[in-house]
Amino acid sequence: MFPVGCYRHMEIYFRHDVIPQYCFDCYKVVISPRNVLELFKLLIIFDSEEFGLLVDRKRKCMVEERDSCSGAYKGFIYCEGVKDGNEILKITQQAVYENISPDVAVVLKRGCSEFAETHPKFPRTRSGKKPGQVVMQYKKNWKVQENLFDKKYTLNEFEYPPDKNDDTPYFSEDGLKTYSGSDVFCMQYWLRYAATIGDMSYFKITGGVVVPSLPNVKRPPFISY
Repeated sequence: MFPVGCYRHMEIYFRHDVIPQYCFDCYKVVISPRNVLELFKLLIIFDSEEFGLLVDRKRKCMVEERDSCSGAYKGFIYCEGVKDGNEILKITQQAVYENISPDVAVVLKRGCSEFAETHPKFPRTRSGKKPGQVVMQYKKNWKVQENLFDKKYTLNEFEYPPDKNDDTPYFSEDGLKTYSGSDVFCMQYWLRYAATIGDMSYFKITGGVVVPSLPNVKRPPFISY
């Protein structure tokens, strides 16, 4: 799930090329698994009580289908500002290093990737020493555009579409909470995506062949086992 308001923020950006003020304090740790097997390992890290500080944060795993973004798989942990982001970054780097691979990229990023397409300085999380390398600041005149947008539209118009899958968590015989129906649907989609792009690491998860049936997906490079 996205944090509340993200659909409103993206709508403002795509309509007016304005990055909302909220997004300037939005930081996320981005993990880039190299294949679907590593994506599943990341999911386990996200749900492990051993990394409780991560469990308390909004986070998600996904396949990367945006043409403008590199890689095939991503994990995101949403942070409360740059200081919190740097703390979560260290924890995540250690967890990924120990449980997946030291070669998996883990970085701190500001806002959404789409913003960088028209505002390349926006993603910077710290100022550089050379001229022109300062962290981008919110433009005061953008507030007028935000206010006009909010007067014209309601937030409800930009909420996340209702999930048609079952979000009710399952429980095992010993009473432990497991994944919901929509979670399982997403995992199946990841496996089909892997099969479609030729990422055979999925076989270590399924033990059998998954029929590739996702047309028109991008085919980024990946490392398979």
